[in-house]
Amino acid sequence: MQAAPLSNNLKRLFRFCLVLMGLFLVINVIIGYSANQIHNEVKEVEHFLELAEDVRPNFEESLNLYTAGAEESIQYVKTLRPDSENEYIQFISTVEAIGEQLSLHLDLESVEGSNKTSPLGNVIHYGIQFYGGQEDLNRFLETLEALPYFIRVDEVHYDSFELADDPSDVPTPNIDLLITLYVQ
Repeated sequence: MQAAPLSNNLKRLFRFCLVLMGLFLVINVIIGYSANQIHNEVKEVEHFLELAEDVRPNFEESLNLYTAGAEESIQYVKTLRPDSENEYIQFISTVEAIGEQLSLHLDLESVEGSNKTSPLGNVIHYGIQFYGGQEDLNRFLETLEALPYFIRVDEVHYDSFELADDPSDVPTPNIDLLITLYVQ
């Protein structure tokens, strides 16, 4: 016996169902792939959060480690700041002794209006002038930096020997420094 031919409506319905099944299959694959990607991202975030829990105590320990010596550092910096007139005079004498040691004739003077307050505390500004070459300037600054005082070099003006008008003239200061001494 032969199978009865299917009607056209039934064939169309069958094709439509096949198309819908194919479409649903493609959508199911796309949704499954997306769900898998989201699942992987959730795993990564959970792993990151686990590691972040370990970092927080480590951060607090690190902060304690770095700030543990802060008080000692502050006390040390305070020892570098003179707090009396005798100590200011001792600073001036020390700078002049550096000049003698380096065979430089220093003109050191307090700059007018030098008793000011800065964000780091009270300061006194000094102007230093002398005649010398670049090597003299470097040696002077290195020695000044090694002093047990909290100082800052604000300005350095250096006029080279090559620019001098007449080298036979009495040497006039060609180096001009402005330094700041931090005081209590």
